[in-house]
Amino acid sequence: MPIRPLADRVMEKIRAEESGCWRWLGSLTKAGYGRVNLGTRETGIGLVHRVVYELHRGPIPVGLEIDHLCRNRWCCRPEHLQAVPHAVNSYRGVSPGMLIRLSGRCGRGHELTPENVYYRKDRPGAWNCRVCRRERRAAAGERERLRAGGC
Repeated sequence: MPIRPLADRVMEKIRAEESGCWRWLGSLTKAGYGRVNLGTRETGIGLVHRVVYELHRGPIPVGLEIDHLCRNRWCCRPEHLQAVPHAVNSYRGVSPGMLIRLSGRCGRGHELTPENVYYRKDRPGAWNCRVCRRERRAAAGERERLRAGGC
């Protein structure tokens, strides 16, 4: 079966938020950026904000990277994306850990409370969101039921 066009696959996984951001509803990286399958094993996985930027504005100039003006890594609205040098992007941004501490939310937007965070025994200082873990486990269980022929 042929793969549907990338633009169609991307646009069906975007929801407009009241804030004006376009929320990526698909898979996220650990840092909170949207990711999408570019179509083949050779092309691999791409970052959604870069794909949307190129679909709406054209190629990203050499030596520049995409900055989220809204500071939301999951946002892929073209008006919220700007091609800038790395130094500008670094100056404007904050580290993932600092972003989470400042926002009080995980990469998927769940509130980080003492009840919702668990600390990893295998990686001192590392933590995970309990709601995200529950959602991942529920999705994995559903996939397993479907593979087994269950309803």
